Amino acid sequence: MLNRKIGLELAGYASATNETNHESNLIEIMATTLVLCYGEMMIPNSTDWSLHLQACGTLIKRYSWCGQPGKHSDAIDFVVKEVADIEVFRNMGAFAKDQVFIADIIQPQANLDSYFKTFMGLFREITSEERRRQNILKTGRSLFMTDMSIWLDKAKNAYMRASNDTAWLSTIHEDDIRQRMEATIRAVYHAVCIYSHQALAADVESRRQIESSITLLESEIEFLTTGSAHMFSHDIFVPLFILGTECWQSKPKQERIEAQFMDLLSSTGIWCNSTALRFLKSYWESTEFHAKGSWIRYARETEEQNGPFLVF
Repeated sequence: MLNRKIGLELAGYASATNETNHESNLIEIMATTLVLCYGEMMIPNSTDWSLHLQACGTLIKRYSWCGQPGKHSDAIDFVVKEVADIEVFRNMGAFAKDQVFIADIIQPQANLDSYFKTFMGLFREITSEERRRQNILKTGRSLFMTDMSIWLDKAKNAYMRASNDTAWLSTIHEDDIRQRMEATIRAVYHAVCIYSHQALAADVESRRQIESSITLLESEIEFLTTGSAHMFSHDIFVPLFILGTECWQSKPKQERIEAQFMDLLSSTGIWCNSTALRFLKSYWESTEFHAKGSWIRYARETEEQNGPFLVF
């Protein structure tokens, strides 16, 4: 069915009389390709998800070119946001190529206004700013010190938005589920605070903020990974990864994080995240890179050797 739909698209199936069918056809192709991408993420050692992700981006661009200006589609909004989410975390561990976020080229931008105010949008913005600053350094120019209060305010705003958006859970779920949701939001908040300082802050400034956030993040993850409930397990990978980048001094912490990672992989089946664990173990062994936030430098300098990784 997918091959048939693609064949129709390539054959220029659209015409003035079947424009609606053509749009529906293209959305079906995008949605199916996205499903294939997620399917490959569940297969151990598969990297084909990246091919499907690239195809999703190409299809979204094609839709933007072919679509009617200003026309709104809930279906395309859903696909774009899903693809944008994957790209955010793919790009955190990819440095070799110029990174283009699909959210930067989709039109109209107004359809994604709320997206940019979420934790996901903030991870995206931090990564983009880190890459921009590195490109400036490559030209020999100096950098201005980052005002981290701006980024902390953004993190707080994203935290408040996430808390408000999930407040309804307290009215329909048991206390344990509500507490786990709240802990998940706090864990992501601390993770994004740490990541912003790893990527953008000066060493002395980052050390204080990172150390204060690590203890709080450890506590949240310990709570979330204890017990048999796995409702929010898929949301813990990124905070756990960020925590792992800061435990290079402690072998016991490394062992605990590896065990938690393996448990999450088994319970969720999101095996693409095994590349993130493999990266952490390689980083832990590379003592010459050990310092606050230095995993980004390690990832950049060893990407050709180790390849990119995904934590999703």
